[in-house]
Amino acid sequence: MYFIFPVCIIGRGVFFVSICFIVAFIVLWRMGYTHVLNHGFFNKKIILLGSGALAQNIIKEINENKDCGYQVAAIVDSVKDGKTFPLMALSTLCLRGYEELCSHAKEMNIDKIVVAIEERRAGFPTKQLLQCRVDGIDVIEGTSFYEMLTGKLIVEKINPSWLIFSDGFRKSWIRKTVKRTGDLLLSTVMLFFLSPILLLVAILIKMDSKGPIFFSQERVGEDRKPYMVHKFRSMVQDAEKKSGPVWAQSNDSRVTRVGKFIRKWRIDEFPQLLNVIKGEMSFVGPRPERDFFVKELETAIPYYGERFSVKPGVTGWAQVSYPYGASVEDAKEKLNYDLFYIKNMTIFMDLMVIMRTVKTVLFGEGAR
Repeated sequence: MYFIFPVCIIGRGVFFVSICFIVAFIVLWRMGYTHVLNHGFFNKKIILLGSGALAQNIIKEINENKDCGYQVAAIVDSVKDGKTFPLMALSTLCLRGYEELCSHAKEMNIDKIVVAIEERRAGFPTKQLLQCRVDGIDVIEGTSFYEMLTGKLIVEKINPSWLIFSDGFRKSWIRKTVKRTGDLLLSTVMLFFLSPILLLVAILIKMDSKGPIFFSQERVGEDRKPYMVHKFRSMVQDAEKKSGPVWAQSNDSRVTRVGKFIRKWRIDEFPQLLNVIKGEMSFVGPRPERDFFVKELETAIPYYGERFSVKPGVTGWAQVSYPYGASVEDAKEKLNYDLFYIKNMTIFMDLMVIMRTVKTVLFGEGAR
């Protein structure tokens, strides 16, 4: 700032005192913030109905994320066999039966009741929940609360009716036009300014190992239309000639010396900007996958085919929220994030993904 605007130069003493003040302020602010989080001064208290897998996932997320803004004040279940509630905070109250649900909620100043009851045929507290809702207490379905809490879905816990009647999945022509315009502008600007770096990378790839500069491979795009994705080649030529289609692994022996560097900093992905300009991809969207893996994953993971309702992306919510996946379980977890993105897709969310991508690239995280 002093170099660009010399008129802003102040005395050394004032500068030193201001630096000390800023450091002290930041330290005190963080100490105060940590104190607030540890004591949950502003947390909203909730009652959790149910004790199954969904309820346990909600409790786990709240316990592990102090800044989520919620505190489980009570767990209520109709089961009377004396089973315990694991993963529970010491201050949490366990209640059996729903009879006094409303009175308990009022006594404890509950802000929200989360319904995570998985077995509803044995008895559902319709009357009690209706009374709570009429009395001004917010009632939310457990899957929706988990989505709001974590930024992902649980494909194994959601049913088609929840997807049909839930908010989201809006794809108006205005949103599509704005998204496409942003894709074209961002991709064109990036290719223009990064062209010297891309040229240097191309030369290094050619000098480092035999084979072409670019790696092209067929992927499944929007509406299951196949297209050729383009990347800088980071592996030896014909890397899958003997093994066939396989996921990349940590410290993969097929990766070249230059390949390790460009994978770490995501430079190998930049040629996909050409796919974005052609309209085959978007800048933000689900990761493009090969047909070989798509067939395998669709048989193992529910709702996997729904990710083809939008264009695949150079980056995406799953890529910035979950590390590189190399198994069916990883693909399932990534689909949880992909479905959340497709359901809540907005320009603001795209900007958030782009900013988190910049952070990931700068720190070289999650590459293989």
